[in-house]
Amino acid sequence: MTVVIEAGWSVEIYYREVKQTCGIERCQARTSRTQNNHIFLAISAWFEQYKRRVSQKMSFYLISKNGSGLKP
Repeated sequence: MTVVIEAGWSVEIYYREVKQTCGIERCQARTSRTQNNHIFLAISAWFEQYKRRVSQKMSFYLISKNGSGLKP
């Protein structure tokens, strides 16, 4: 049961990060194709941020506090 709860919580954390850092909710596209493109690019941007955060051992909160917070 705890595995299911942890998996659900991971989804919530992911969704919050995508919304707050990648602007997924700010899409004003009218067609499904442009909406899909926007969502795909937002998720791709989140994944790149995630990889850099893991490699630099930075937290989401540190990045949020410092803007991008990522080293080039």
